[in-house]
Amino acid sequence: MQFIKTEAFNKSVLKNVEGGVRDYLFYENFSNILIDLPSISEQIRIADFLSTIDKKIEYAQMSLQKIELLQK
Repeated sequence: MQFIKTEAFNKSVLKNVEGGVRDYLFYENFSNILIDLPSISEQIRIADFLSTIDKKIEYAQMSLQKIELLQK
């Protein structure tokens, strides 16, 4: 989502639009816009990192629920 807010993306869009009064970005032109992605190994490292954070959040939520039950 952040990528479509970048100047590089906007420049790519402007290079690929068609039209006179209104600009149109047809799929064929949109598919010509290159998006830089991390390598597969980097994507896996990012996914693993985010999974670890999700597990920590889940553990913290369970701990809070236990504390709340003990306080009742």
